[in-house]
Amino acid sequence: MHKAVLLLLSAGLALAPSPSVWADVPVLDNDAKDKRSEDEGHSATDKDTQDDQLEEQTVTSCNISQKEKNRRLYRSPAQAVSEDTSNVELIKHYADKYNVPVGLTLSVAHAESGISTCSGSPTGVKGVMQLTKRTGKGMGFDRDINEENIEGGVKYLGLGVNKCGTTDYACLASWYNGSTAAEQKNWAGKVGRNHGWFNAYAGGSNIEEISSPSFKSTVDYGSEATRNANGAAVGAVDRAVSGVDRSSARVQEAGRRIDALSSSVGASEIYQDAWDDNTQARAVNADLLNNLMTARNLFNELLQARLQLKLSKTSETAKAMKSDPTVNPYSCDPVILEQMKVPRADWPRCAVIAAAEGETSVLSSSGNSDGAIADNLLSIQNAAEAAD
Repeated sequence: MHKAVLLLLSAGLALAPSPSVWADVPVLDNDAKDKRSEDEGHSATDKDTQDDQLEEQTVTSCNISQKEKNRRLYRSPAQAVSEDTSNVELIKHYADKYNVPVGLTLSVAHAESGISTCSGSPTGVKGVMQLTKRTGKGMGFDRDINEENIEGGVKYLGLGVNKCGTTDYACLASWYNGSTAAEQKNWAGKVGRNHGWFNAYAGGSNIEEISSPSFKSTVDYGSEATRNANGAAVGAVDRAVSGVDRSSARVQEAGRRIDALSSSVGASEIYQDAWDDNTQARAVNADLLNNLMTARNLFNELLQARLQLKLSKTSETAKAMKSDPTVNPYSCDPVILEQMKVPRADWPRCAVIAAAEGETSVLSSSGNSDGAIADNLLSIQNAAEAAD
C-alpha cells in the first residue's frame, strides 16, 4: 500500500508544469486596468487644457491678416463689445478691482486697440491696452500675456485718473498716450466721443438701444454763410447717422428672427416675412446713404456758388473803376487811404470827391447785401467819372 502511494505521487510530479511555464500564465486584473486607462485619460486632458491656456494667454500668437487687424482696430464700439466679450469682461473685472470707471476704461481700450488682443504698433506697444514692455514690467506684469496686459493697462490708467480726473481727456492723453501732440489730440477726441456710449453700455443698456456716438464737425474759417452751410451739412449727416442706426437695428432684429426660424420646420411663411423685412431695412439703409451723399454734393455746390459769386463781384468792381492805370485802383476809397495814413493832400481827385460826398466806405464796406454792393460800385463810378 505504501509503495502504491509513492508511485502515484511520482506520476503527479512528472505530469505537473515547470515553474517557467507558470510564469507565462496571464493574470486578469480588470480593476487595475481601468484605473490605468483613467489616469492616462486625465493626463491627456490636462495637457490639452494647458495648451489651450497658453494659446489664450499669448498675445503674439494671433494668426490673422493685417487687413483683419485693421478692421478690429477701427470697428465701432458695438462691434468691439460684441466680438471680444472675453476681453470686455476682463476689463470690467480689473476696472472694479482698481476703482477705475468701467465706461472710461472701455473707451480707452477701444481707442487704443479696438479692444483687440492682436493689436500692435511699430512703436512697440501691443495688446488690448497697448502696454509698453517697460511700463508693464515696472508694475510687475508681462504685457505678452493677455490678462496681465489688461490688468497692467487698467492699473496704469487708474494712476492717470487720480491725476487728471475722468473727463479731462487731454490730460489723460498726455498721461496714457505717449505719441505726438496731434495723435494725443485725436486720442482725446475719440475717447471723449465714445465715453458716453460705453457708460451706457456699462450701465446695462442693450447695444441696440444705445445711439451711436454723435458725428460733430465745426469750422472756424470762411464767411458766416460758409459756416452756416457747413452746420447744415453736419446736421444732415447727423440725421442720416440716426437713420442708419435705426435701419441697422431693424437689420439685426430681422437677422435674429431668421436665425431663430432657420432651424424650424414648416415655418416658411414666417421665414419669408422676416426675409422681406430684412430686405426693406437694407433698402432704407441704402436710401439714407444716398441722401447723405446728396447732402454732401449740395454742400459742395453751395461752396462753389459762393466762390463764383465772390469772383463775379470782384470782376464787376474792377470793371467799374475808371482811373489812371498807374494808380492803385483801390485808391479812390477814402477809408483805405486813411488806413494807409496817406496825407489827404496826396489823395487822388476821385477819393477827394468820394469823401466830399460823404461816402466813407467804398470797397471796404461791411454790408453784405447786394444793394450795399451796388451802392458802393455806383460811388466808385461817380468818383472816377468826376476825376476824369
